[in-house]
Amino acid sequence: MIRVEEIANKDFKSVIWGYDPESVDSFLDQIIEVILQMQAERKEMTSTIDYLVNELAAVGRKPMDGAQSDSVVEPMAPEEI
Repeated sequence: MIRVEEIANKDFKSVIWGYDPESVDSFLDQIIEVILQMQAERKEMTSTIDYLVNELAAVGRKPMDGAQSDSVVEPMAPEEI
């Protein structure tokens, strides 16, 4: 997976018929901004999922395995609590 630092530090060779380096840098900066935003959102969602799974466990329920769609949770067996 490409890291944000790799994008930020990528150098392109100048050629006579090449692209404008400033527009390439500007576009790469936009990509970096989107990646950083997505990483922050993913971290927040992961934290929320972890919190909700812990809350479900605290009340004796566990998340569904995804195969059943009628309910989000199912009761935990007493030995699982």
